Amino acid sequence: MRMRRIPRELIIFTEQVLTGRKTQLRFDGYVSEWIPIVNGIGQGDPLSMILYIIYSSDLIDIAKKRPGREAL
Repeated sequence: MRMRRIPRELIIFTEQVLTGRKTQLRFDGYVSEWIPIVNGIGQGDPLSMILYIIYSSDLIDIAKKRPGREAL
């Protein structure tokens, strides 16, 4: 994100959203201990689309640098 010059405030916000998350399994009367979530993003979280665009933008740059090939 820093390489894409995304403002520091947004980087800090993203880190805060993705840090310290945990989940718990519940089914058939069973409840697990809290389980830390160490990677990924919540299902359906709108932030996931934005982070994917940032992540995959490097692929577009790589494709543009290959002479004689067309990038979509």
